[in-house]
Amino acid sequence: MKALRVVLLLVFISWTGSALSQQLTFSFVNPSFGGSPLNASWLMQSAQVQSDYKQKETSAQEKSQSDLDDFASNLNNQILYSLSNAIIQKQFGTEGKLKEGVYNIGKYRINIGSGAGGVTVTIYDNSNGNQTQVTVPNY
Repeated sequence: MKALRVVLLLVFISWTGSALSQQLTFSFVNPSFGGSPLNASWLMQSAQVQSDYKQKETSAQEKSQSDLDDFASNLNNQILYSLSNAIIQKQFGTEGKLKEGVYNIGKYRINIGSGAGGVTVTIYDNSNGNQTQVTVPNY
C-alpha cells in the first residue's frame, strides 16, 4: 500500500511537470467596452440611434438665396476693403482720392471726417446700433 502511494505520487508529479500553460488574454465581449477599433461602426450606429438631431433640409430656393446673400456679403467686404485701403493711402501714401462724407454700405453707415489729429472714421452698425470710432493720425 505504501508502495502504491509512492508510485501514484511519482506518476502525479511526472504529469504535472509535463503540463504547459500560456499567458491569459482577456478581451471584452460587449462592444461598448474596450478600445478595439473594430467596434467603431457599432458605436457610431448606437450614437446615431440615440441622437435627436435632425439635419435641416434646404430647398433649391433657399440655396439660391444663400448664394445671393454670399455674393452681397462678398461685395460689401470688397467695398469696405477698398474704403479702408483708401483711408490708409490718404494718410500714409501719396494718393488723396478719399472724400469726406457718409458712406452707406450694407448694414453699415461710415462717416469719414478729417480733423487736426488726423482722419476720424466712425462706423455705425444699423442692425444693432453699435458704434466704433477710429482715428488715423497724421504723420
